[in-house]
Amino acid sequence: MENLNYIDLFSGGGIGSYELNKNNGFNCVLSSEIIKRRLELQILNKKCDNKDAYICGDISEDKIKKKIEEIIKGTTIDILISTPPCQGMSVANHKKKKDEIKRNSLILESINFVLKYKPKLFIFENVRSFLKTACTDNDGKTKTIEEVIYNNLTSQYNINSKIINFANYGSNSNRTRTLVLGTLKKIDILKPHLLFPSQKKSKNLYELIGSMRRLSEFGEGDPNDFLHNFRKYDERMLPWIEKIKEGQSAFDQIEKTRIPSRIINGKIVYNKNKNSDKYRRCIWTKPAPCIHTRNDILASQSTIHPEDNRVFSIRELMILMNIPAKFKWFQYSNNQNLNSQLLRKNEINIRQCIGESIPCNILKEISLNLKRLTQISSLDNAELKKISLKLKNSSFSSFLKSNINNYSFYDLSKIREINNENKKSTAAYYTNPLVVKDIIDHLPEFKKKKITILEPSCGTGNFIPFLIERYKNKNVELYINDIDINSIKITREIIKKLYIPKNFKINFLNKDFIDLDEKLYDLIITNPPFGFLKNSLSQNEKHYSKICKTKNIFALFLLKSLKMSKFVSFILPKALINSPEYRELRKIIEKLNIKCIFDFGQKAFNGVLIETIAIIIETSSKCSSNEILIKSWIENNSFIKKQSYVCDNFFPNWLIYRNNFFDKISKSLEFNVFDFYRDRNITKKHSTLIKNKIRILKSRNVGNNRITNLINYDSYLKLDMLKEINKRTLNFLNDQSNNYYIIPNLSYYPRAAKLPKNTICDGSVAIIWEKNNNSIVKSDLTFFSSEEFKLFYSLARNKSSRSLNIDKCSIFFWGIKKKKQHELF
Repeated sequence: MENLNYIDLFSGGGIGSYELNKNNGFNCVLSSEIIKRRLELQILNKKCDNKDAYICGDISEDKIKKKIEEIIKGTTIDILISTPPCQGMSVANHKKKKDEIKRNSLILESINFVLKYKPKLFIFENVRSFLKTACTDNDGKTKTIEEVIYNNLTSQYNINSKIINFANYGSNSNRTRTLVLGTLKKIDILKPHLLFPSQKKSKNLYELIGSMRRLSEFGEGDPNDFLHNFRKYDERMLPWIEKIKEGQSAFDQIEKTRIPSRIINGKIVYNKNKNSDKYRRCIWTKPAPCIHTRNDILASQSTIHPEDNRVFSIRELMILMNIPAKFKWFQYSNNQNLNSQLLRKNEINIRQCIGESIPCNILKEISLNLKRLTQISSLDNAELKKISLKLKNSSFSSFLKSNINNYSFYDLSKIREINNENKKSTAAYYTNPLVVKDIIDHLPEFKKKKITILEPSCGTGNFIPFLIERYKNKNVELYINDIDINSIKITREIIKKLYIPKNFKINFLNKDFIDLDEKLYDLIITNPPFGFLKNSLSQNEKHYSKICKTKNIFALFLLKSLKMSKFVSFILPKALINSPEYRELRKIIEKLNIKCIFDFGQKAFNGVLIETIAIIIETSSKCSSNEILIKSWIENNSFIKKQSYVCDNFFPNWLIYRNNFFDKISKSLEFNVFDFYRDRNITKKHSTLIKNKIRILKSRNVGNNRITNLINYDSYLKLDMLKEINKRTLNFLNDQSNNYYIIPNLSYYPRAAKLPKNTICDGSVAIIWEKNNNSIVKSDLTFFSSEEFKLFYSLARNKSSRSLNIDKCSIFFWGIKKKKQHELF
């Protein structure tokens, strides 16, 4: 695939985009920066192939715009990056000028570049307050930057913005910024929320730089690394910081002579502590602080080393900003003394460039996400229908022979799935490449060089290209298995469309995974069949189904994989986390280390009415204080929660959306107070619209604390069908104790009412009663129909839209207010 072209506006020293190079599949066609010495850094690091691609000047000037137009003319732009000056927006700038609206309006130039060159993706990055800051729009009116972006670009772009701390996304230092991503609407597969960097656990300062040489003397340097040295300062400042401990500021000291001061007219004037981060020593066990442009002085924000009496060295700053060691600051010499002289000459420029940059990993990850998405199938539904008509008269194998050069790997995979006549019998469905990509992006790095991977249910091999990309720097033994021999044959053919590096060896197997020999792998990854075993079970099937107490094939696959691999990654029905059927399987998983849970809702499989999740499990590590990354496609959001919090044994199922609101409501409720019953055998054949004594209630008849009557809907039991009604149902009909209540089975909008006499319910309604046979009070029924309980119940059911049946798990959460809570009603 050809490299993706990008433009970098307000590019500084080129640090943030440094890794967008040919090795990673990117080509910089234009880089603009107004300060010449910073642009010279980019030239030194060979950012652009074309020497004319470096633009030094103000992009709002017509002559610069004309020059840019000449350079870009005829070139397709895939990515536009813009990080305009932020001094007018930054809370760290205490000396803002009155004309800052003009400076802020440079974002408008970036917006106009987007409108003109139509990149597939634009990336705007700036300070937290970026979107709420005032600027001038094309109509001359003053608006917020957010309004200007959306007013100009939403007709052509899908736009998503987030305020994130880069330290939670793989960067080595705290840096809270606004990221705005926009993708062209006409490219349907590109969605901005899929391009954001993924969350990762941050490292602390000691993990990052704790092993580096200590520097205790003014001007001292590491003899093996001239970029790691003690930057000198006025020695009268040493007493201000030499005795402060980690986390303390010089202003915290009792001895007045150690408080920072100035000498004015021969007198000592002690400074006032206007910013709590000034003269503050950093803490080894915490993440690195935000790196600012004035990282060269003690008086700036959190610049003091946790142990040494100095600011961080250039090398330390590079590590904290994820800048690769190979980044050049000047033309190095073999003479260390000469290098040290060049460092002193360029140090302020270097430190300012570091403080203004985006950590290298952020733009790299976003851009690589785009690169991967652009490789995915572009066939629309109309084309697929035409191909399906052709395939009615021929086999896919013959179609493949004559068309393998006409379609991409993903196109062929999709065509195969749609026309797979064995799809239902093998319970195999096409795996959305976007789902696969998101999962594989979160797989472990693996420290060792050689790894083994098994895909036990390959289908048409959608995991293969992503696995190759993910582990391109490893020696990989990849085993591809499927029970369907045709799937294996076809996968063998269509992977010829892929570049298989020499470090990847692919082995094909054709067995039922349950009967596959147990061998230890580093990773097992799959989208297993969803469905229940119907025929007589093999010995292995009996063995695994007995342990997990279910005959669903996916559960047996997962259970076996947990025994065979250090890491397991599965796409699964969402029922795994919600349903009582899989409680035994959940108990097994809870003892291990759950790394990630993805909630795809119904977005994973087009046309398949099932909610799915994905899970990544580390089997070689036991759960202790483990944290789970949870990614929600239904909310376009991600967050980290403790495993013990999500898998709390007090509750009957996992709670991936559990939060403070949920916990607050939980504390006010008594749980597990109801039992329930549903008769799923009452159908239309039992009912009539003709009114008689025995009424059949359906979900729409359940109102808020009352029974709702509906014209041409209310149903009654055909009396001649009375003998077919389940005896237990008749017991409720005949029981006159009147202590029964009804709730809708699929409770998108939970509510409850008292069960009237002479009524029965079909399967859309559950009958509930208190286990101790006491009546519930009116306020309980009112609570069940409240917005408060609706939100609580949605969290209890993990925001499901389909898996909402009343069962042993869901009925647990129909709690009643503790006695003292009734006073609130």
